[in-house]
Amino acid sequence: MQAIRAGVLGRLIAASVTSGSAYAQDMTRSVRLLAVFAVAGTLLVTGCGNAIDTPPPPNGAVGISVNAAGDPIGIIEVCRSSVDAIEMSGQISDEKSENPSLGRWTATAPITGSAVLDFLHPGPKWTATLQPRSFEAHRTHIVDNLTSAKDEDSVLSQGTFTLEQVAKLTNKDVLVPDGPTNLKVIPRPTFRGLTCGTGTGGGY
Repeated sequence: MQAIRAGVLGRLIAASVTSGSAYAQDMTRSVRLLAVFAVAGTLLVTGCGNAIDTPPPPNGAVGISVNAAGDPIGIIEVCRSSVDAIEMSGQISDEKSENPSLGRWTATAPITGSAVLDFLHPGPKWTATLQPRSFEAHRTHIVDNLTSAKDEDSVLSQGTFTLEQVAKLTNKDVLVPDGPTNLKVIPRPTFRGLTCGTGTGGGY
């Protein structure tokens, strides 16, 4: 079964309507109503009974906390599969620009659960291919994962922070997304449960 296209509907209207008759007006209204449902159906159906594929939910999340010195660190929670690389980018200045890469780290072993990445002092469990030495004030830093293969099932919900936001955190806090544009602080011990407990990768 194929979705009805707009051109076919136009021919149906033209063939079904006899100008000036009440029957024609009724048919016009009926076919117009059919057109509305057909257009809506086209968005949902590619063939008979086949819904458009939707991407899987995030495979976990990157939250932001601080170490004992107050420097930002990444708290990584992986719910399914594995993650092996993390990237930090800067916020773009305009829509035509690409996010500048500020840091890039590869784990020495795939992450299948919880992990911590100290951005300035990554330690032996990480190899830095691009190491930041400091962070710029008033700049939004975006932290998400890279994968060896383009696997949608390995995508994490990204973490973001500014130095001003980090300055308000303790090492018992995690900064997480709160809707599409806001952030909020949650207790660090609850981060994994809230991220992976429902299997949705970020149910805060």
